[in-house]
Amino acid sequence: MRRILMMLAALICATAIYAQRIDVTETNGIFGKETHPALATKVLFTDAKTVTKEFLNMIKGYKPETLTVKKGLIFADNVVMPSLSENAIDVFATITQEKGSDVVDMVVAFYIGGNIYVTSSQAPTQYQTAYNMLKVFANDLTEKNHNAMLKTAAKVLAKEEKKLASLEKKDASLQKSIDSDKKSIEKLEKSISKNESKQTSVKSDIESQRSVVREKKDAYRRIEKL
Repeated sequence: MRRILMMLAALICATAIYAQRIDVTETNGIFGKETHPALATKVLFTDAKTVTKEFLNMIKGYKPETLTVKKGLIFADNVVMPSLSENAIDVFATITQEKGSDVVDMVVAFYIGGNIYVTSSQAPTQYQTAYNMLKVFANDLTEKNHNAMLKTAAKVLAKEEKKLASLEKKDASLQKSIDSDKKSIEKLEKSISKNESKQTSVKSDIESQRSVVREKKDAYRRIEKL
């Protein structure tokens, strides 16, 4: 129970801080054998497989001519993103995760043609759009994952609370039986004490009667000798 409460507390605290932790920054992304200016962000409380699936679904919405995933590299060719370019663009992405972690790292590059990638210096207007798109994606997916974890933890907590209530009810029943047994024991002890008192009295009567019997026998023997 204590472990579950601690987990819930940690998840609730995470709600207040994860939005501050998730941001989008500029970086040089490594995509296979190529390196391109890119944007980096994180998704929390999940795994790389889930993030990859969600990212691919998002990219498919922009109708890429081809979309491939190979050796951890996602490549979308001729993607239609009017907010970034009037022409079709290329999108590169890597989605990775360290073993044992629930934080997934995303690095995405947007190539808009003319040897220009979306960066704050080369394409500031497009950069803000790409920045907002990735930030919303990362935060929304993090919140979705967090809520799912919180819901699961709450179910486990409710189950444990129900188990505790059952145990407390059983304990109360056992305590009632103990109290009842105590009364029965007290009653039996009184009966035993009364019985022992009667035994003492009867033993005394027996000894007295034995004396009477001996006296009668002695008197009879004296008469026989006359």
